[in-house]
Amino acid sequence: QKRIEMDRRPPGDLAAEHSDAQVTCKFVTKLPKVWKVPEQLLAVPAQTTRHGLSEIINQMLGTEEPKIFDFLIRGELVRGSVERMLLEMGLSTETSIEIEYVLAVPPPKDSAAHKQDDWLSDLSSFESDEAKFVVASLYDGCITIHKVDGCEDVAMQSKDKVSDGQVNAISPCHRKDGVPQGYLVATNDNDIKLLHFSMESNDCFQHVLVYKGHTDGVECLSAAPDDSRFVSGGWDSTICLWESASPANFLNSASGSKRQKTRGSTEDVEASEPLLKMTEHTQCVSTLDWVTANTVFSGSWDHHVKCWDVVSTKVLASYHSPHPVYAVSAETGKDTPCVAIGGGDNVVRLWDTRERQGEQSASIKLMAASHEGWITTVRWCPMTDYHFLSGSVDGHIKLWDIRAKVPLATVSTHTGKAFCATWLGKNFVASGGEDAMLRVAELTVH
Repeated sequence: QKRIEMDRRPPGDLAAEHSDAQVTCKFVTKLPKVWKVPEQLLAVPAQTTRHGLSEIINQMLGTEEPKIFDFLIRGELVRGSVERMLLEMGLSTETSIEIEYVLAVPPPKDSAAHKQDDWLSDLSSFESDEAKFVVASLYDGCITIHKVDGCEDVAMQSKDKVSDGQVNAISPCHRKDGVPQGYLVATNDNDIKLLHFSMESNDCFQHVLVYKGHTDGVECLSAAPDDSRFVSGGWDSTICLWESASPANFLNSASGSKRQKTRGSTEDVEASEPLLKMTEHTQCVSTLDWVTANTVFSGSWDHHVKCWDVVSTKVLASYHSPHPVYAVSAETGKDTPCVAIGGGDNVVRLWDTRERQGEQSASIKLMAASHEGWITTVRWCPMTDYHFLSGSVDGHIKLWDIRAKVPLATVSTHTGKAFCATWLGKNFVASGGEDAMLRVAELTVH
């Protein structure tokens, strides 16, 4: 056993002078071999924080440029001293422990901002061979497209009027090599519009189909992973399931007809009806997330989050929130994912559906009150199993790691309510809200 002597105690170690205890530990990692240290037992001062632990790893690696690491004890990120962490877990400092280290998420870089003509209601993103793009829906019925070349260069490529009323939500569909061939648009006029999308035409968006089935404004949309179907929800408390038509094929078959209109009216556009309706919610369906082939999560003002099988239309599991639910987002591609939940208070909740035992049971893995107002949006990172974003009426967009009880960082700040956020790969985050600013921040997650 080797004893580690710290030259100095890291900042924030307020209790260091009150304890000379040592903790016996072994450092392990799943990082590439170049970052591995010998897995031997070491005696480390119990008051060491993650900054001091990072210093130890850098010393053992002999790195010329020190790296910032994060550390996990029993799957939870170390925040505060090792001793405090062990006490919170009910473990003795005399217990030998295994500490895993990972590369830390670096602080986000200052964001660029692009002024819009109205509030932003929703955001989507895609990557082509050439660049990253952000698509924003606005309260004035327009959709804008922005090319992102680093967080310092955000250039508008197009602005199209797609609705005479407010656009509440957008969802990309029929992606080819990652680039959407169409967009679904939810509006206050009770309908969903299918738009053909092409960056090569003068009008990027062309109406090809309208979906009619709701009896009140449509608030949310989510497409199936294979783009064959989608769901919508709104103020009629109903979730509608639809077959998703290919906008490119539809446009080709409709060539030369009046249906190719680019403005708000859909008078001459063919209509489609829902395959079925799900009516378990009793108030506005405010948020939807289609996760796997037949699994959809919904959130409602009736305080419920529900997990649906869209084939049988059965509720597989549900969670009753103490407040109305405004946003849900689940881990990508998992049958029993963790689900981030935001709603009518300042608490971000994490529902672990793996631990469900029945329709009404739910295991809440995390409840964290970091925001100063109710939560408007949550968005899981599609590239990692651990990270998601939250946005609030307090104007802040925060980054979370499910292995910690506090956010890793505040990514962006709006001067007004933040309404929406999305990921642009693993390196950028876009957000928007009441200040009519599209903000893009550089943020790298591992």
